[in-house]
Amino acid sequence: MFKKITNFIKYHNSFIIIIAFVFVASFSALAASDDLRDEILGEEIVTKSGIDNSRILNVDLENFDLEMEIFKIEEDDENYYLDYKYETYGIQENIWEIVPKQKKMKVSKKFLEGKDLGLYAIQELSEVIDSEIAYLKKVQEKENEKGESKITQETKYEGLRGLVINTKTKELSVSYIPVVKPSQPEISNTPIVDISPGIMPEECNSSYLYLCDESGCEDAGGHWYGGEYGCMKMNKELCVNIMEYYWYDNVCHNVCQEKTFYLDADDDGFGDSSNATTSCEKIDGYIDNRDDCNDSEAEINPEAMEICGNDIDENCDGNDDVCEVVSEPKESEDICDSDHLDLCSNKNDCETIGSGFWYIKDEDEDEDEACYSACQEKTFYLDADDDGFGDSGNATSFCESPDDYADNDDDCDDSDAEINPDADEICDDGIDNNCDGVDGVCDNPNVPAKNFSTY
Repeated sequence: MFKKITNFIKYHNSFIIIIAFVFVASFSALAASDDLRDEILGEEIVTKSGIDNSRILNVDLENFDLEMEIFKIEEDDENYYLDYKYETYGIQENIWEIVPKQKKMKVSKKFLEGKDLGLYAIQELSEVIDSEIAYLKKVQEKENEKGESKITQETKYEGLRGLVINTKTKELSVSYIPVVKPSQPEISNTPIVDISPGIMPEECNSSYLYLCDESGCEDAGGHWYGGEYGCMKMNKELCVNIMEYYWYDNVCHNVCQEKTFYLDADDDGFGDSSNATTSCEKIDGYIDNRDDCNDSEAEINPEAMEICGNDIDENCDGNDDVCEVVSEPKESEDICDSDHLDLCSNKNDCETIGSGFWYIKDEDEDEDEACYSACQEKTFYLDADDDGFGDSGNATSFCESPDDYADNDDDCDDSDAEINPDADEICDDGIDNNCDGVDGVCDNPNVPAKNFSTY
């Protein structure tokens, strides 16, 4: 048989010319057509992966200015509403960069109770700034542990990639639809070469799934993928390990099924809606939900227990629960202290335990001594001559008697200690010694008169 074929080719040059022409024409057509090239190589698919963290690694957070600004204030009967905005770092298009944030603060008028709204807002926003900086430092620490990363770009082509030829059967493990359809040579009535039936099949079967339409694909042992794939025989191992594609929903895909993941900086199982990225697989430090309302505090998340009345939304339901106030009579404690001066029963307890002042508040009302929070000021008079009697012209107020002062103003001459209400009056000396307003007159005739010189 082989000898017959050899002799036929040897003595029939036209056969060789025809074969060569068909080969050259086919190759030329393939090389000349860009559309044909694209169809063979398949669709160009560019995918990006990874996150550029260079900016968050290099930012000086100690001197980072969030540019916090209050830009709108509204109110109703119960609350004030302050809209504020600031700048922080977040992920946009796989890059850590500065992103704007805008939030609203609700302030209860009842809670404010006459306090200055501006000072309160400054205090609260200062805590927001501290919290945001602490969060960014934690992110920076985690990114430092992972090291600097960049965005990588990969270009893939569909088409010939992934076709595996079985060593024994010489068949494709995955059905391939030829781009350039093979042409059947014209066969003369007297066959030159013995062509066995089945070499050019006209119907689909398990070896030529590309000839199957959707209705006959399953019966031939294939799976209908439609589009450019048609009828194919596929499994997860071939898809993932050989073709390096993505297997989900029991189907092989040439692009991954990207999902959105959210940064979980506080590692509480709930992500930050403002820091999102997409990936085919879960990324360390990220979670597939965005339910956290404060990603810098692990004890604030949808599963946390709400603490009422502290202006913090612990369970992320959008509200801080209001505490139910139950009024109960306050029991008096029989203890003397600074809050219960009325329970201090003596001067020592009043002054040492209660830090109060012990005195009779109103002597005219015949009151007893008691403990008071403020001292009882009294008027004292300068006692310059230290005779125990003060000068009515030099008065001042003190809680206690100061040095060189007396609690009376009975002195009529504060420059002479011998003149005061307790002094003995010397008659006819021209001086009011006992401050009774007059100079005593001598009534003893035996007292000699003053000597006067006569010239």
